Amino acid sequence: MKIRKNILCLGVLLLMSYSITLAQEAKQDKLAEKIEKKSEEKTKELDKMLDLTDSQFQDVKKYYKEYYIKKEEIDDRIKILEKEQDKLKQSRGTKIASILNENQKKILIEEKEKKKSKKKKD
Repeated sequence: MKIRKNILCLGVLLLMSYSITLAQEAKQDKLAEKIEKKSEEKTKELDKMLDLTDSQFQDVKKYYKEYYIKKEEIDDRIKILEKEQDKLKQSRGTKIASILNENQKKILIEEKEKKKSKKKKD
């Protein structure tokens, strides 16, 4: 009898421990499901954020593309304007030189005329 009671007690203890492990596994499964659901929600949120950032990235990329195109156009115009400015400086320099030459010629002519008029007076 004692042996039967002990065997029954051991059987009951085994069943209880087995039911406890099943309950713990169920809790772990529930926790795993909760964690999985939360991680899925987070991944969905991250996907939404990434989609948003992809569109923002495309907007920024488009903006910089336009910016660099405009910058290149402006740089080209600046180069053209600098070339024109150099041409104007050169033409201004030649104009100034020609005006100075004309003034010197006039002065020389006037001096010659003064000398001639002095010679005629003498």
